[in-house]
Amino acid sequence: MLNMREMIGMDNSMHKNKKMIFFLFPVLPCLILVIITFLRIPIIEQMENVFLDGYISHMDVPSSKEKIILIVGSDRSIEKIGSWPWSREQHARLLEEYLMEAKTVGMDILFLDETDPEIDARFAAAIRKHGNVILAYAEAEEGKKAIHSLNSLLEAATGEGFTNGIPDADQKVRRYRLIREEALISPSFATAILMASGYNIGWGFNGNGTVDLTIEGNGETYHSVLAEDFSFFRFPAPRDSFQIYEYADVMEGKVPKEVFEDAIVFVVMNAAGAADVVTAAEGLVLGVQYNIDSMVTLLAGRNPLRAGRLVECLYVIALYTVAYLSSHYTKKRRYWFLAVLPVAVILLNRFMFMKLLIWMGVLPALLAVAVGYLSSLLVRLITSQGKITAQTMSIDALYRLGNSFTGEMKYRSFAEYIEDLGQKIKVTYEIEIIKAEALPEDEEMDGYKGNIGADMLTVAYHTGKEPFKHKIFLRLPVMGKEKSQTRYTVMGMKRRHDEMSIKAVGTMIANAYIYFNASREAAERTQFLYELIQCMIAAIDAKDPITSGHSQRVAEISEFIAESLGLPAEQVEQIKFAGTIHDLGKIGIPDNVLSKPGPYSEEDVRIMKEHPVKGYSIVGHMDLEPEILDGILYHHERIDGKGYPYGKTGDELSVTAKIVKIADVYDALISERQYKKAWPLNRVLNLFYENSGTEFDKDITKVFLDKIKPENWQPGGTGSGEGVGGHDISRCLEIYQEFLAIFHKSNIEKDQFVLQPVNSGWGTDFTCKNSFFDISWYEGTMETDLLMKRPAVIHVEKDEMFFALKGMGEIEYIIYCFFKGYLAAGYVIGSQSMVEEVQGYLGEAIARTADCIIYDKGKMNVICGENTVMYLMKSILER
Repeated sequence: MLNMREMIGMDNSMHKNKKMIFFLFPVLPCLILVIITFLRIPIIEQMENVFLDGYISHMDVPSSKEKIILIVGSDRSIEKIGSWPWSREQHARLLEEYLMEAKTVGMDILFLDETDPEIDARFAAAIRKHGNVILAYAEAEEGKKAIHSLNSLLEAATGEGFTNGIPDADQKVRRYRLIREEALISPSFATAILMASGYNIGWGFNGNGTVDLTIEGNGETYHSVLAEDFSFFRFPAPRDSFQIYEYADVMEGKVPKEVFEDAIVFVVMNAAGAADVVTAAEGLVLGVQYNIDSMVTLLAGRNPLRAGRLVECLYVIALYTVAYLSSHYTKKRRYWFLAVLPVAVILLNRFMFMKLLIWMGVLPALLAVAVGYLSSLLVRLITSQGKITAQTMSIDALYRLGNSFTGEMKYRSFAEYIEDLGQKIKVTYEIEIIKAEALPEDEEMDGYKGNIGADMLTVAYHTGKEPFKHKIFLRLPVMGKEKSQTRYTVMGMKRRHDEMSIKAVGTMIANAYIYFNASREAAERTQFLYELIQCMIAAIDAKDPITSGHSQRVAEISEFIAESLGLPAEQVEQIKFAGTIHDLGKIGIPDNVLSKPGPYSEEDVRIMKEHPVKGYSIVGHMDLEPEILDGILYHHERIDGKGYPYGKTGDELSVTAKIVKIADVYDALISERQYKKAWPLNRVLNLFYENSGTEFDKDITKVFLDKIKPENWQPGGTGSGEGVGGHDISRCLEIYQEFLAIFHKSNIEKDQFVLQPVNSGWGTDFTCKNSFFDISWYEGTMETDLLMKRPAVIHVEKDEMFFALKGMGEIEYIIYCFFKGYLAAGYVIGSQSMVEEVQGYLGEAIARTADCIIYDKGKMNVICGENTVMYLMKSILER
């Protein structure tokens, strides 16, 4: 017989400890690995470049079908022609005498300063005569300002291209960009060469953040998949992909002219002090050769893409699992076998990169293998000490175990409450609960009434009853309603157990009984309090039928806002309860004021303002959470301190008070009262928008508006033809004046620009609310015909870029404004009859000034002036 006179700390069994160890130690390191892999830490990414350089240097790229020739001006050419820079007469002769039959000529040389005007004019004439010459431009070291050749040469050339690749953190250039990121209408040097050589380039954005590229030309169609920024890995082209000739040899006629017929010719300087080189994966490479390699790579379609973060995380988890299990189940004498896995990982990653065109991180994969091995060894070491650590358990651990069974009181009995615990005890200790709560007169206690005595724990061995040969009787603590009745938990054992295990089981069940009763009593008190307050709310509704149901609606709206903010479930319940009782103080407001049929007098308002304090005085002494009390006392305070009853400011108000404030005002505005009609939703939304940060919390208001606003709602507008806010109109006029200034400053009417006429297939539906000339408002320049047609750029400032096209019929010019690459406004210059026709389509105006008329058309505002119509996307009014 065992006596337990004190609740002492005990440990779980060795079996349970092993389960925890086998679960936690493998999972935690794997979780850390997944986080590292997902975040792609820069130092690991830089170390990854070691493997990447090896892949790039050995990638097998097929030769191009194009005839590519590289003319290089080296030190030998300088000895014959003279010191650099040479007279541009040399380049003019090169084009006139040798390269006129070449398909395309790419001059990878910057022609900056003006020289002899006659020579420059001759060079420009030779460029223009050839008709397919591409010039290069580059960025300065400082300020990222583009360096271009002379305007006279650029005007003669077919186009120009950006020459540099993309350097990584270690300053090695591994990738090449199809289109320059900083100005999407500027192609790379290789892209400009291909376009000039008759290739059509098209692309589309995939849902996974990649770009599907199609290149058509030379009787072939080439497909590639590029990164989101239009970049791809450049691989060294095979040596037979292009021929190299010395500049001086060509000029001396040592190279037959027939060699250059129908060829893509690159011209570059590679002499000391004039060479353009880049640091590539395999070392220093001539800049123009890097462009050739990139062009050949592009036509070959060999572009490995980095796997997504989630895919790499799954890959790491799989490798970690394989390493852990193989280490765990491999016998010690065969540990040499584990060295095979890291080698296999390296080879697998290389195969995926070079053959499957999938780039998986090597270092995270190797870390997964190494950490998997170490975790397995650590588990073996710890579990070998299980017998020592499994015999004791701290009171703190025991408390946490019991506390895990507390929470919402949804159990009808103690037996139901400890059902899960009983199953764990049965599995771990092989001790089964026969009856959770037994009275002395119950059948389970028969034969042991006089043997238990005052002992808390009694064990009876060899009872002779099946299925349990041994029984345990635990006297439960006397609590609450059962103070006059002693109760027991009866357990059975099929075999004898050690004293430590029996004490552990008894301690856990006794603690669970204490927690159960404490939780039940607390829940009963809370329920009683809630029902009492509900009666008070019902009394308020009876006194004021006009606002009946207001408290319930405020509670539901408060709950909705709290959930939208992602607050914890317990806090959401508190906020909902605060919304329910926020107007509890109205029970103390006289009926002649509360139910007054007409507008309130100044004295009525003063009396009504007392209800937050009255409500707080009713429940302030109750055991409610402080935030619930804040919802009652402060739900009429304002962020700017102009509310009542105490003039609290934003920092002094709790989240509950701010949420209930918004819910209360919202329901009051959309509901009909004795002093007003219900407001339309758009007017309510505008009130919240305009008072965000002053009356209402700015962040909570934004979340609330985002959740309830209609799809076509714009801040400041009613959406029903009633007009727009003054700030919208003033901003419309401001932008309209900016357009006028840009238009007049550009002198576009003097035909200084070579403009393309508008495609006759483009729409001219002036009533369309979602686009401008068939171009969606949020369509990037790279996704439209504008990029390939290359319209005139008439103005660039910060993130704005203005293009112009000639019109047809009554439309003289069309000007497009792109803000951060996306269409933001369109400006049409035409005849007055065209403007009058547009006004007839638009209907009723929302504002008129001496210079223009403004219309509200949903997603945009339309401004009509003399000979002008401007379509303005509303999203740029607030920037």
